[in-house]
Amino acid sequence: TGTRGSLSVRKSEDKGPVMYGGSLSGAQVNTKGRTLSSSFAGYGDANAYGSVSLQNANGQTVYAGGSAGGAESGVSRSVSGYSFPGPITAFTQPLTALSDSFANMSGTAIGSLPINNAVLSPTAITTVDGVKIGMIDVTGNVLDSASSFTVNRGGADLVVINVNAPGSFTYNGNFNQTSASAYTLFNFYNSSKVSLKSWYSSILAPDATVFDSTAINGFVFADAIDTTGELHMAPLQTKVPNTSVPEPGSLALLATGLLGVGFVARRKRRRA
Repeated sequence: TGTRGSLSVRKSEDKGPVMYGGSLSGAQVNTKGRTLSSSFAGYGDANAYGSVSLQNANGQTVYAGGSAGGAESGVSRSVSGYSFPGPITAFTQPLTALSDSFANMSGTAIGSLPINNAVLSPTAITTVDGVKIGMIDVTGNVLDSASSFTVNRGGADLVVINVNAPGSFTYNGNFNQTSASAYTLFNFYNSSKVSLKSWYSSILAPDATVFDSTAINGFVFADAIDTTGELHMAPLQTKVPNTSVPEPGSLALLATGLLGVGFVARRKRRRA
């Protein structure tokens, strides 16, 4: 759709609880047994501060700040004009700050990669808030030069890969390392468009519209999502540390709950 804060999954589905600052449209939402933490009282399985139109919601609870209907079917409960417990900025601001903070942390700089069987591995690990973080810095051009790659955690609890790709970034291969979704987070901190195929990791892309043609397996925070593939929520299996960002209380909440949610939020684009 291209509208900031909205999700369009077209003829596909989103597997996992979702929260959107704009509208939600597509084939179906199915939580597959995954639920929001108890910290999110007052939110349903599918939440949109705008409108909702789904072909099938698989017995889920749907809350919409605007209208909930259209092609929607198969829901347990659907509420239009819902008053959410808090503003969408309660979620967007800490996540955007988290992306900014990671982008400002020094990491292992990768200047080149082989075309085949490339390995992204941090050479140094920093402990922040009790979490061992392996930071990696790579440009979009260098990352896309590798037709395939894996992530070696090297003893880190969490590997954060800062991708410097201003404007549009497209990865023409597939990132199919299934184990990586448990500990890998890609931070597209300055991209306005990110196009992926099969992808196994969590993603922060606060200014970008994320396009996907196969499936993203991980938590996603973006400005908008437009996919002909699927979104498979796979939360990180480690705590996300309280870096030097504001609102540590909010970040503690995010670490235990929100980073286990497919999440897109309406927000203004940052200035370059």
